[in-house]
Amino acid sequence: GLDDDALAEARRTVDSARALGLKVLAVVDGDLTVAPAFTGAFQDAAPTPLAQVWSDELTANAAKLAGAIGDQVEGWEILPEPNAGLPHRIAPGRWAALVAKVAAAVRAVSPRSTVVAGSIVSDEVDDGVEYLHAAYERGRSDGSWPEGTPPFDAIAIRLEVLPEGGASEDAVAAALTERTRRLWRVVENLEGTEAAERRGILVTGVSWDVANCPLDVQGRNAWTAFDTLTADPVVRGVVWSSLVDGPDHARGLIRGQSAAAGERRPAWRAVRDFASYAAQISPPLGAGLDLLDL
Repeated sequence: GLDDDALAEARRTVDSARALGLKVLAVVDGDLTVAPAFTGAFQDAAPTPLAQVWSDELTANAAKLAGAIGDQVEGWEILPEPNAGLPHRIAPGRWAALVAKVAAAVRAVSPRSTVVAGSIVSDEVDDGVEYLHAAYERGRSDGSWPEGTPPFDAIAIRLEVLPEGGASEDAVAAALTERTRRLWRVVENLEGTEAAERRGILVTGVSWDVANCPLDVQGRNAWTAFDTLTADPVVRGVVWSSLVDGPDHARGLIRGQSAAAGERRPAWRAVRDFASYAAQISPPLGAGLDLLDL
């Protein structure tokens, strides 16, 4: 499980981010276990004893982490990207059950915490609609969700559309709006408009990989994404996918793993400039603009 040193490091990380004026979204996934690659608990079948131990450890460690930093983070994103890949990384029924289990554990130690389900990936292969609908159906039918009530405050989406950058700002804006609203309408259709508007949707990942699109297009799209999504009344927040590049992508606002000013991409400047612009036209929006999933 998580020891005191790990929890102290988590607190320091959150404190450092908040000192920079950033809001922090905590993420709960398999790396909170000693066997992060173990997927037996994610299969569409009754969990084996080993899979049950794995999910119990995940839940217990999420509760420990929530107890340590729950009042310092904006929300808890539980099991992101469940629909990634074919077959899906997590079967819809298992995802519904695990989200409920982790959400209950987080709220038990941090009652005011916001629980965010997902993010659901919306990319060129899968818009996530069928997956989310199936998760609702299973959560309500198999007893995972008491009284059929979803155990989360909001749904999250990760937008990976138009990987080559799109033909224009208008094309990018239209695609982002359409994909976000398409997933939100699943909630509206299943819970009603009032409940869906109350939940809203969080964009907990949007970006473009400069391995697939030009640097200036990534920068253009960064501005367009924040400008478009923050104007949508059902969107509760927007997070750029990555501050720095990962081992298999170049989505960072900063090139490589460096924090040096000279390594900042045009997208960095676009996000920074939009934050300044948003603060001028709507101070609460500018103050709450999320750049990074920490």
